[in-house]
Amino acid sequence: VSILDPERMKRDLDVPDDWSLVGYYCVGWPEEMSERPELERAGWEQRSARLHLETR
Repeated sequence: VSILDPERMKRDLDVPDDWSLVGYYCVGWPEEMSERPELERAGWEQRSARLHLETR
């Protein structure tokens, strides 16, 4: 959601004022596969450090 303006999305989707945008999901397959995230390739964002995941 970081690249979208929540207020504009609400307006464009014509949803009630008391709704809030909590997620934006793409449905379908990408046109091309890449090892790098699209936002990084486009220069819009830098890749975050990998999170440590501990399972028990």
